[in-house]
Amino acid sequence: MEVAPAAVLAAMYQNLVNSGVTEAIGDAIKEQLKEKGVPTEEAAKAKEIVETTSPESIMSGDVTVADVGPAEDRGYGLGFEVIDAGQAEATRIRNERMRQARMTFNAALALAVLGVLLIFGGVALLLFRDAVSAAALTASVGAITEVFSAVLFKFNSDTNNRLDAIGRDLSYLNAARVALAATRMIKDSATLDEAVRDVLRNLQRAGDPHAADAGGP
Repeated sequence: MEVAPAAVLAAMYQNLVNSGVTEAIGDAIKEQLKEKGVPTEEAAKAKEIVETTSPESIMSGDVTVADVGPAEDRGYGLGFEVIDAGQAEATRIRNERMRQARMTFNAALALAVLGVLLIFGGVALLLFRDAVSAAALTASVGAITEVFSAVLFKFNSDTNNRLDAIGRDLSYLNAARVALAATRMIKDSATLDEAVRDVLRNLQRAGDPHAADAGGP
């Protein structure tokens, strides 16, 4: 494998958020290499390099990747297969979370409506019996309604955050695929090295949600 696809895969893996996606990518690296006849020990080495070695170290030659994986296609074919596996898992997770979110929200909304109806039913009964003052009842109903609203708001916020995170992972996987395809077409080694380093910087910014706000280079 050449350093370019190895570095891009490492940058991609180390900037993903969802553990299910990274696990799928790690498994895909080992499985794809095994299918190509690579020994188990060598496949495990490739997985370890992608998971633990910084892209900059790979580009600098601090680790040897030339003997990892099959020589044909320079490792780009493997990279595309691994990214495809990550995208498939991220899409599955996103769809499942959206399904669960809809079901849970509908159940929570139904419970909230039922709770409010029961509350107002009790209020009407108490008023009818002159058990408490109207002002006190109004304050109590307002407080309870605020509690329901806060619970539903937190649920929506948590769900949106989880969906945003998996959405960022999907976008990042797409960016990594585009980067891999672009670098694959470069044959000159000096140009390739410069292009890959530029790609790594861009991927790093894409993986950091605060990079754009920080105004970094």
